[in-house]
Amino acid sequence: AGGALLRAASPRCFSSLRGGAGASPLHKPVKCVIFDKDGTLISFHHTWSPWADRLIERLVKRCAASGVCDERSIRSEVAETLGYDLDQRRVRGESSLLAWAAQPLIYDAIRKCLEDRLRLSPDVAAADTHACWSECDGKEEVVALSNNTQELLSRLRARGIKIAVCTSDARVPTEANLASLGIVALVDEIVCGDDASNVPKPAPDNILNICKKLGVLPIQTIMIGDTNADLKMA
Repeated sequence: AGGALLRAASPRCFSSLRGGAGASPLHKPVKCVIFDKDGTLISFHHTWSPWADRLIERLVKRCAASGVCDERSIRSEVAETLGYDLDQRRVRGESSLLAWAAQPLIYDAIRKCLEDRLRLSPDVAAADTHACWSECDGKEEVVALSNNTQELLSRLRARGIKIAVCTSDARVPTEANLASLGIVALVDEIVCGDDASNVPKPAPDNILNICKKLGVLPIQTIMIGDTNADLKMA
């Protein structure tokens, strides 16, 4: 998991990353470290599980009032769409929609769920989704997965290593989360799920674009994340 890796990656772990004149092509000096956000820098479940709970309950209240479908069906179908375990009150796993999709994709999936699974008319499904939707805006509880994140990033910067964050989350909550961690000034580049140039993980485009913008080679770059999508992207 990315959080465990980050906790283990004390600044000393990067002491030998500068390489040398005789470094082989597979041992180039590291010049950039890219971090995922949820599940790597901060706790995924502390942010997204309460958000999913609230969204589901708003949809239950509004959709059930129309009498077209019952509360149990609404709760079950929306949770299934999100990949959310109602009993455990947690996102099921990294293949769940909430674990990898940007918020516009989640929004559209909810609308389609109301229309296709719960048989609401397209107009009603769109209206209900719009009325119940609330962006995960970064104001939820932020729980850091390491107690030395600032120190680690500061030492990387002191060594001339560029730092980036690449996340499927939207930009507003991402910037709020990084501010809560006190690391905004330490990050050179941020790529978010709602950026116009974003290509969803696991496509390599975001990493390649970050490397190009920061003037580093992919072979000189480390990606730290917590999902198979992060691994495949790297």
